[in-house]
Amino acid sequence: MIETNKVYCMDAFELLKQLPDKSVDLILTDPPYNTTKIEWDSFNPETYLDIFFQKIKDNGCVLIFGDIKQVGKILNHKFGRYEWVWIKTKAPNFLFGSKQPMRKTEYMAVLYKKQPTYNFVRIPKRNNYKTNTYLNKQYSTDTHNKITNNKLELKKKENYDHTTIYCENIIEISNFKKKSNWYKHPTEKPLKLIEFFIELYSNKGDLVLDCFVGSGTTAVACKRLNRNFICCDNNADYVAIANKRLAQQSVTDFTSATPTLAEPKEFNMGLKVPTSSPPKLSPTEITSPNPNIKSKNQK
Repeated sequence: MIETNKVYCMDAFELLKQLPDKSVDLILTDPPYNTTKIEWDSFNPETYLDIFFQKIKDNGCVLIFGDIKQVGKILNHKFGRYEWVWIKTKAPNFLFGSKQPMRKTEYMAVLYKKQPTYNFVRIPKRNNYKTNTYLNKQYSTDTHNKITNNKLELKKKENYDHTTIYCENIIEISNFKKKSNWYKHPTEKPLKLIEFFIELYSNKGDLVLDCFVGSGTTAVACKRLNRNFICCDNNADYVAIANKRLAQQSVTDFTSATPTLAEPKEFNMGLKVPTSSPPKLSPTEITSPNPNIKSKNQK
């Protein structure tokens, strides 16, 4: 019998067969990308997606990492929705740098039947961020809409945060590996990245499944964030590393999850909301960025 909060050394299909249908809240997994001829680098999305949706709840979510080709195929599934783009701080594969650009991006496919949990995050507005007319009005999600005489009336929320915008689907999180926290898996993802997605698409106490867990990053993230988990990998060495990491995860870390993503203060993306508003300029102080072009306030 499969128990929660354990990492098993077994084949992904064998684990999935033993799970009850509609028992999982979130599937977050990083399968092989099919980019090499190595024996373990093989993954057929079609054979997995159907069984994933047997095990996931109707309002659950499936998140699958991959390169652009694989994620494109996955999103062709009838429940494919959208993608995330992860920008790395360090591009790998420098040996091929003379033949092709080094790739700083990886992708994630998002699939679900019904709207899943989405603990939306607001990020600090960049100084050069250009919004369209609607965004400039700065209305919140709970703006009350009324249609009167074919006109849309928008009531602005009084305590709305003007310093942030809604999260975009492109995030940059460091992939730099220190020797002290690198667990020798060739495709290991940063803990911070996995925590970001777990917080975004699940709640405390939810059950998260990763059937390609590798060295256990998903399991560690779940333990830190008060989520239940079921994980497996068919490599005994990596499973041993995963269980060792879990054993080293203290109770203090378990109960001190990172700040809630919905709070526009400081969160997993490593960005901070400005504590003070930028100074206001008088009309005489506003100048054109190009010295050869005069603004309306310059004579």
